[in-house]
Amino acid sequence: MKKLLLVFLGMLTLCSCNTVVNRQVQVGGGATPQQPFQIDQKDGHAPTFLNTVRILDDSLMEINKSGKHTTRKIYIERSGIRPTETNTKEVWATIRNETDYPLQIEGRVTWFDQYQYPLEGPSSWKRVFLPPNTAAAYKEFSTRVDVRFYMIDLREAR
Repeated sequence: MKKLLLVFLGMLTLCSCNTVVNRQVQVGGGATPQQPFQIDQKDGHAPTFLNTVRILDDSLMEINKSGKHTTRKIYIERSGIRPTETNTKEVWATIRNETDYPLQIEGRVTWFDQYQYPLEGPSSWKRVFLPPNTAAAYKEFSTRVDVRFYMIDLREAR
């Protein structure tokens, strides 16, 4: 009985290690300007993905099964990075509100250089207002010219 309990607890521990990866959103609606890629973790932690959007609040990704419709609160349609006129970078994510009520989301970004070293950030939280069943964009600008990668964090406004 003790062996069975230890096996169960071991499997439960392994399953819980994957929860961070599941909250990193693969952007829908086609290819992004720079595809996300994985940074392997040798210490047993979940991998980190650059050029992605991470949803920090599980409640935003919970599936709502009411009647005939199955929806989550938000959906990330696209995200990307582009140069500005001053050779800094602008990052953006298009967020769709899939509810019938307004939402307020907060976003922040961490910037990385060509060696995947964090340069700036995380930035301060910036609020995005999402009317019911519409999309809006979160945008942020870097202050450095040597930025190459990004990671956007989103949460429900507090």
